[in-house]
Amino acid sequence: MIPLRLLVRPSIQAAESLNQFLQRASGLNRLRSPTELLALAGLPSLAPWRRCNLATLASLLHMEEPGPLEAAALWPRPGTVRAVAFGQIEVPSWAVNFSRSRICPACVFEAGAGQRIWELCAVTACPNHCTPLVDACACGRALSFNRPSLAICRCGRDIEISTAVSTGQTVATARTLADLARGIRPGGVAPVASLTGALRLLRFGMAAGHVEAASRRSATISKPDVATVAARLEMSADILLDWPGGLHRLLTENARNTPGKVGLEATFGTFVQRLRAALSEPEFVPIADEVRNWLGTRVDAPIIKGWSFFRPRAVAASRLTARQAADFLSVAPTRIATLVQDGLLEGGILPMGQRRAVLVEIDSIKCLLAQRSPFLTASAAARALGASRRQIRDLGRRGLLRPPDSSGALYGRSYQASYLDAFAFRLSSLARLPTGDALVRLSEVSLLRRIRLSEVLAAVLAGEVSLVAVPTTAPGTPILGRYAVAVSDTYRLRYRPEGAALGAARAAQQLGISQRMIPILVRAGCLDPASVAEGHTTRGVTAESVQAFPRRYVLASVLARARGTSTRAIATRFARAGLKPVVETNSAQGISAVWLAEAVERVLGE
Repeated sequence: MIPLRLLVRPSIQAAESLNQFLQRASGLNRLRSPTELLALAGLPSLAPWRRCNLATLASLLHMEEPGPLEAAALWPRPGTVRAVAFGQIEVPSWAVNFSRSRICPACVFEAGAGQRIWELCAVTACPNHCTPLVDACACGRALSFNRPSLAICRCGRDIEISTAVSTGQTVATARTLADLARGIRPGGVAPVASLTGALRLLRFGMAAGHVEAASRRSATISKPDVATVAARLEMSADILLDWPGGLHRLLTENARNTPGKVGLEATFGTFVQRLRAALSEPEFVPIADEVRNWLGTRVDAPIIKGWSFFRPRAVAASRLTARQAADFLSVAPTRIATLVQDGLLEGGILPMGQRRAVLVEIDSIKCLLAQRSPFLTASAAARALGASRRQIRDLGRRGLLRPPDSSGALYGRSYQASYLDAFAFRLSSLARLPTGDALVRLSEVSLLRRIRLSEVLAAVLAGEVSLVAVPTTAPGTPILGRYAVAVSDTYRLRYRPEGAALGAARAAQQLGISQRMIPILVRAGCLDPASVAEGHTTRGVTAESVQAFPRRYVLASVLARARGTSTRAIATRFARAGLKPVVETNSAQGISAVWLAEAVERVLGE
């Protein structure tokens, strides 16, 4: 049997789609539609868009193999329906208009063939003739894919050449997309590496102006006609064509600036979430960086969190957050809000979600730093002295070092440099030449772990302990690193005129009670605090009072164990006898009642 062959067997053009080629071939052979041509080859009507074997169609067209036909088909990529083949590349399936056919009649009459680029929804104008693409006939019908010929409507009319002139935006968009489809990257456009990237960017730009999800769907998914898409491109194509001005204008238009609130959500609303989703692809890294750079120029840029996708690389704003300002001033971040409220710093406190954002003008911080120049922060004073911040606070409480400046609201916890100079001069006047005794530097006293630095310095300033000047050649040696005391003196300072002093932990261990009871017994007069001359105090108690405690007092817990009863029964019996404890029971805090031993013996002996 002789195989069926068409009388007119055209060759497929590199720039046309399979659907356009079938329309052209059916018209040349006087067939009613491409469906009839596909039926002759035994193929379904959806063959241009659904993968199938085109060998019979190639034989019908007297082609050696179906490869050129398959390359022109807009078939889904294997394993997915989200992308379709588009020549040698692929594009998202939503970017192709499968519902309305569109052509440029002038191109068809001149070249006799169509162009694959017309299949894209974002192409609404002919790049060559600068006229709108035609997607409807004069009869009022939309152009069908299943029409007699490429330039003939199903009604039989020739599709007329449009006399209208497309806008510069739509023509420039069509030319840019056509260049990207050929692998050419035009200059002056957004840094997208592929046709797919450009289509995604245009899609986001067209939907960006719509707040409601339904309107965004109609703008991008419903595949509107050419005129509607062209009108939307006119307003949004700058995001692709004008780089980076178009992106900046889009960000500015969507920055709503909710009064009294700051933050990305308050500024952009749901737009920032859609922008984040749109720019999450690796090909949009340059565009995302440009968004970050733009955000870095805003006055509220500092409050963008470090983990945020849009955190600017460098912030050129004139404001700082509370934490950044606190680092400059060496104060706690919570103090910055107080300084702003008191008018000492210029800035504002605005709500940011469930929290608040404190923004401070950089110039006001510089002015405050200039006022604080004669002062040292607690950390700087500690480094100059050769001690810790806790140690210099202890020195201030004991009156050995001038306390922080009284205007703490303005300067934070700061020390005047002249105070440290006076303290150093005071030590130098007391120092003498070293002897043969074992010495320990004042800066290393805390390493002994048996006496406080403040206790040693108090004894030195009172003349009870000799101070030794230590020769040093190291530059920048702190004040306390230049002087030392004898190690034997540190042992001697642990003993007081009233007897050996015991710490709270040691005293509690000897008495068999909890450490929390020691200060309660001291306040009740049951134990004597260890104290000597003014300037020498300790939190311990005298060993003598600890040794005398079991003879003078009785604990309810001890008495209950000795008599095989409960503390509650003991307390009830003593209450009936009118005996009041020296220390009341507090079971919530673990405090046992304490009675005078003499009174207890009298009640129990009755």
